[in-house]
Formats: sequence, structure tokens, C-alpha cells
Amino acid sequence: MNLFVASLLAALAGARSQCISQNDAMAPPASPDLTPLNDFGINLFRKVVSPSKNFIFSPFSVWSALTLTYFGSNGNTKSQMEQVLRLTNREDALATFKAVENIYTSRNNNYTIDTANRIYATETLTLKDCLQQVFSDKLKMLNFSNVDLVVETVNQFVSTTTRGKITSIVTPDIVKETAMILVNAIYFKGFWKRKFEAKDTIQRKIFISANEHVMVDMMHQYGEFKYGFSNELDAQVLEMPYRGNGASMYVFLPKDKKTGQELDDMLGRLNPDSLAAALRQLVYEDVVVRFPKFKFDSIVDDELKKALKALGITDLFSGASDLSNFAPRDKIAVSRVIHKAVIEVDEEGAEAAAVTAVIGAVIVSIQPPSPPVNFFCERPFFFAIVDTKLNNIPFMGTFRKP
Repeated sequence: MNLFVASLLAALAGARSQCISQNDAMAPPASPDLTPLNDFGINLFRKVVSPSKNFIFSPFSVWSALTLTYFGSNGNTKSQMEQVLRLTNREDALATFKAVENIYTSRNNNYTIDTANRIYATETLTLKDCLQQVFSDKLKMLNFSNVDLVVETVNQFVSTTTRGKITSIVTPDIVKETAMILVNAIYFKGFWKRKFEAKDTIQRKIFISANEHVMVDMMHQYGEFKYGFSNELDAQVLEMPYRGNGASMYVFLPKDKKTGQELDDMLGRLNPDSLAAALRQLVYEDVVVRFPKFKFDSIVDDELKKALKALGITDLFSGASDLSNFAPRDKIAVSRVIHKAVIEVDEEGAEAAAVTAVIGAVIVSIQPPSPPVNFFCERPFFFAIVDTKLNNIPFMGTFRKP
């Protein structure tokens, strides 16, 4: 039987002592360490990022959907997923999974991060009896022979969770070949701590390549921001915080604009260590910021499956798949993993959503003030939306042209 996974970030509800893990009731940590998740996310992003188009991607959504799948794995399938997803065991993974849900549903800051999970299974699939208690309202048994009902149910969940930003993830042809659908969705909306004034937005020419320049709506402001330069990435780095002091957009702007390949060269050097090092050395500076308004979406289908296999998750997509911790009597393999994401950035802030389917102090100085730093995003760049409280990267992407 085929399994299809869709990602709208969510988590597990109440747990029975021993169903998914040896201790399903383990108390979730107050501050889960999501650093290993970022290692997975950056490595996966580099494999799936488009070399020619704007690209938005939520590694957190993919990780969440695959972690949900991991809870059903055994044997070599489980070992491969642990290695790639940076998981140690099901007990710790389940505790972290629940902790993320608790934090994101309880925080009430000036930005929104909403997550939600669902498991949709055909009524003819023989699942472990205790799963209903472990996953509570996350598990939905449906009549998969009623294809239209399944499509409507799954896509309505996706649309509701992402505030209508993503309206569908499954189609009838997917449902006809599927016995189980795991869905994970994530939605983010944040308002800039220092918003851009609409009256300052003007059309400006930006560099795409040596032979191409285009016009874009360019926002503008001057203020104090955390700024630095990464020698390893050969890029300027700027933090633009959202209200609430819990999330920021970090922008990585390649230093040069000569050939149009500078962004791809930078991405080739991007890894968990170089990203962390770049963020650690940021300091407050007076900065003149030019940043484009943009809105775009991305979908990753076959490329995502290939990337996961290249990273080391192979059995899950073959006859060797072992998901017997979900359904001991049935043979289930993942046929597809589909990821959709959308982002919009304007003078007020940013709004993003994704679905993955798996089928300071004031310093007084007598020195004259330094001139402000120019941070002009007038060439392709990489960006990451970071939950600075959890050190989690819900979204990352590239802007190449309007």
C-alpha cells in the first residue's frame, strides 16, 4: 500500500505509555533543542533549491511530516530516518514534537506561528489499536473509496491551517493510489519591528545577471539593525526583527554582482556551521536598507523524494519500507512527498505558509560617528525566517527576480 505525506506543522496530543515509543507519556522539554533540525533543513534546502527561480521552502514542515512518519517506522527504515532527521530515539523525538506544539499554541506575541498535523487513513487499513489514543484528534479514518470526500477533507484542513494561502495539496489521482496520508502545515505572519513606510517605496532597477536588469518595488528605511559580514560566505548579513522579539528575517546578500552566479556560489558554501557563525558575529550598526517587496510560491515534488533518498532515506520509498509500528499487518511504503510553500513580504511585514505531503546598551564615544552601512538588496539573495526563541528556521528561500 502507498503512503502519502503532506506537511502542515502539527503535533501529537495525549499519549498512552507504550504505543509509539517506550514512554509515550514522557514530559516534553520546556525549551527543546531544535539545532539538529536546522542541520537537516539546510542540507535538504541545498539539494532542492531552484537554480533559476525564486524559491520558498519550509524544512521545518518537511521535518515534522517525516518525523510523524518516523513514529511508524521499524528496523532499517527507522535507522535511516534517525540518521537523516537527526533523531536519537522515538521517546526523545515524541517529547520534542509535543514540546513544539505546546509552545506554538501557547505563545501570544506580535507574530503568529501556527502548526497542525493530521493522519488520514483508509478504513480498510488495520492500524494499532492504541494509535487513536496517542494521536487523539489528529487521526482521521476515512472511506478512501470516496475519493472526492478525501480530497475535500484534506484540502479543507490545509486551507484552514494556512489561512487560505495554500488551498490544496492532494488531487484525486493521488488518493486513488493511497492508503494513508500524513499532513503537516505551518503558517507564519509577522510585522516588522521597524516597518517600512509605503511612501518611501519606489521602483528601482536590480541586477539579475551581467546581461539582465529589471525594475522592482523597492522599500527603503534607515535605522539601527544587527549587521555583519561573513568572510566564509562572502556576503553581507542583516537581521530584520519582527515585533515581539521572537522571530527575525535574516538576509544574506552576496558581496559582488558581476556574473549572476554569486548567489549560487554562496549557497555552495552554506552549511549549518557557516550559517551559525554568520549570525553570531552580528552587531548593531546604523544601516540604510533597501529591500524589495515580493510574493511568490514554490512546489517541490519529485525533487524532494530524490533529495531525501540522496541524504540516506531509501527504504521508506521502496518495498523494503517498514512502517509496522503503525500497521503491523499491512505493508506500507511512501510513494510521494510533496511540499508547497508561499511567502509575501511588504512594508508591514511577512506572511508565509507551507504544506508538506509525504506520499542593546547605548555606548557613548568621543569618536565621530561612522557612516551608515548600505544594505541594498538590488541583486539575488538568500533569506531565512528564524524563530529566535527556539533557534528554529520555519522558512528559508531565495529571491532572484520579481
